Amino acid sequence: MLGTTLPTPLDALYSDRMHFAVLTTTVIYATYAGGLLFALLVFGRWSDAIGRPPVLLAGGRYCWPARCAHSPAPWCS
Repeated sequence: MLGTTLPTPLDALYSDRMHFAVLTTTVIYATYAGGLLFALLVFGRWSDAIGRPPVLLAGGRYCWPARCAHSPAPWCS
């Protein structure tokens, strides 16, 4: 949970720098929530079928590019 919510305080800063409207920020959060719900419904039982370590490693592998893109936000300068 820490990894997914860690950049949340930065969203206000990004919103100011990129001149996002309130609707844009809402759409970003709604997209995140929809994607999370989809992933839990579709892939939620995989850990029971193949075990938790492989699922955690696969999830970390797919989340890493998003974390790298979101953390430094080079487009904000």
